[in-house]
Amino acid sequence: MRPFRVAILFTPLILLTTANAPAQEPDLSEGPVYVARDTEPQLKNETVVRQALMRSYPDALRLTGQDGTVIMWLLVEEDGTVGAHQVLVSGGNEAFDEAAQQVAEVMEFEPATRDGEPVAVWIQQAVKFKAGDLKIREQ
Repeated sequence: MRPFRVAILFTPLILLTTANAPAQEPDLSEGPVYVARDTEPQLKNETVVRQALMRSYPDALRLTGQDGTVIMWLLVEEDGTVGAHQVLVSGGNEAFDEAAQQVAEVMEFEPATRDGEPVAVWIQQAVKFKAGDLKIREQ
């Protein structure tokens, strides 16, 4: 069996806000929106995620050497769990998209903070499936 690799690329979402933005918190349940924060979420269960990547890599795609990168939106809750996830950019195959969503469900983060307090935020997360190696990278 050929070795394979899978990578997680972490890309924080940064959006510009205007001076006239309302002071109230945005409704995170309606999808990805910017939430001000002082620190970004940090993945804390890399070993578990790596195991999920290995289990989730679609066999038919891995065996034929097909690679794919799925860019996802993740809602990282105040307790660091992933409360919701959406595929932003497909990995080019529905099987990669489904596998990436399975991986997202096991991710745990140190939550983002604002003024020293945890805050729920949407982030972009890349899940990269690459035949031949296994890696998790933050970007």
